[in-house]
Amino acid sequence: MPSDVDLSAALSRVKESETSLVAQVLRTTVAAVTSYVAALLLTGPDPQPILSPLTALLVVQVTSYATFTTGVQRVASVVSGVLIAVLFSEAVGLNWWSLTLLLLASLGLGHLIRLGDSINEVAISAMIVLGVSQVADTAWDRIAETLIGAAVGMVFSLVLAPPVHVRPANEAVMSAFDALTRLLDTMAREIGEDVSHARAHGWLEEARRIDRDIVRVDATLSTAEEGTRLNPRGRRATVRVLALRSGLDTAEISAVALRMVCRALSGLYARGEHGEPAYTEIPLATAQSLRSLFHSLAALFAAYGHLVVLHGGAPPEEAARAEDNLRERLAEALEDRSRTEAILLADSIENPDRWELYGTLLTAVDKLVDETRPAGSPGDLGQRIEERRRRLAEERRLRAVVARPGPVLRERIRRVVAPTDRLLRVPRRLPRPLRHTLRRRT
Repeated sequence: MPSDVDLSAALSRVKESETSLVAQVLRTTVAAVTSYVAALLLTGPDPQPILSPLTALLVVQVTSYATFTTGVQRVASVVSGVLIAVLFSEAVGLNWWSLTLLLLASLGLGHLIRLGDSINEVAISAMIVLGVSQVADTAWDRIAETLIGAAVGMVFSLVLAPPVHVRPANEAVMSAFDALTRLLDTMAREIGEDVSHARAHGWLEEARRIDRDIVRVDATLSTAEEGTRLNPRGRRATVRVLALRSGLDTAEISAVALRMVCRALSGLYARGEHGEPAYTEIPLATAQSLRSLFHSLAALFAAYGHLVVLHGGAPPEEAARAEDNLRERLAEALEDRSRTEAILLADSIENPDRWELYGTLLTAVDKLVDETRPAGSPGDLGQRIEERRRRLAEERRLRAVVARPGPVLRERIRRVVAPTDRLLRVPRRLPRPLRHTLRRRT
């Protein structure tokens, strides 16, 4: 039965989620109504500018970055579709073959300039404009309403900036470390001389479930990372989000290593074809050393998860105490690991059929310990955050270079016309006089 602390934490999360949902609904509604009023003032009531609030509804997203990217994509798709429709209206009317050409041109242009989810909007805008009698007036109205709706949505994301979603990401990452800690504590309590194979296999299934749940945690953290971009509130939360991402990387690698530990234990308690133990019973000293080792690892991951959550959002004194606690837990884990290694080595001398499973177990334990480095060690949390910050800055710089429309359009056009271009090239293996003749003729 959950404790009062667990129930209060769950109620707090539900209340925060509902508050965030209500704020998002109100923000979207106010943005849509404001864009409609602005369109009435700028374009007039005839026809009704219903496209403006529709654009605002689609543009306003959970994060500022998503709002700006959606707004740019929607404006680009509408303008592209309207331009195509205007060009078609000058040459042909609306019939089945002109509609076919219109759709091919609209969808092709949408893919060419990489509009993402707004590709179909290019064709929709083109068909709506081409299907009316007054193409020029409709084209201008559609562009104006789209620009008004997108502008209002973007302004609302600046004035009423959405939350950066750090707290849900914080809780999600902490839940991953709590799951690792609980499983290690459970193994420490239940491991013994006569553990059933079904129970050992249950540990392995729990480790696999933790590995699968990390995908959900990654999605929550990705929302928080996106929420810090183009958001006035996101500058102060950047360090915390980087720390959470580094901590989640540690949890992901540790989940794989813990799965290796559980697989080795499942092999130690395996059964034969007729239900008899595949190995002799594990000695009491071995079980006790593993029990102590798993308790130490559970305390180590609890301390590391606490440090990850505190990094960038707690006073320096509290972070320093968390670092000291992590060093103490790490020293205890290393001591238990050395003692366990000596006991497992002695056991494998008497039972050589176990040495491979013991070796796999110790290798996985080394990986678990290696992922929880305190400050001052190579690859500690601070160094990982700094490396991730530099890597993100480099990725954004490269993404900005790649996203420039000029090089992208030139490259895509070059791929389209490459077969024709190859036909015009003169093969170098031809004799020189013949190459000169072909060049002069082409």
